[in-house]
Amino acid sequence: MAAVGGRTDYRLQRASPRRDVKFVASLMSDEKKLICFVLVANISEGGAKLMRLENIDVPERFTMVLSTRTGLQRKCGVVWQSHEAIGVRFLTDGKSRRRLS
Repeated sequence: MAAVGGRTDYRLQRASPRRDVKFVASLMSDEKKLICFVLVANISEGGAKLMRLENIDVPERFTMVLSTRTGLQRKCGVVWQSHEAIGVRFLTDGKSRRRLS
């Protein structure tokens, strides 16, 4: 694994490349209650980097609603987090790309 500036370059570990994006998504609990809004900074087939818009704790698993217009959502698991950002992987349960019902 390559090190950049003394730090490991995790981009080389990703199965699919991330695309830089900028859009707001909502995080929902399993009980379908709003946790908070985030800014999606980049996204790939396997995960995303979310920027916090509020200083709120998020659970280890949640549903990210990517579009209320189309109802696209993804089940997420937290891989890492800091005060500014959250790294998530998309969970595959057979329904992770489902529409809102």
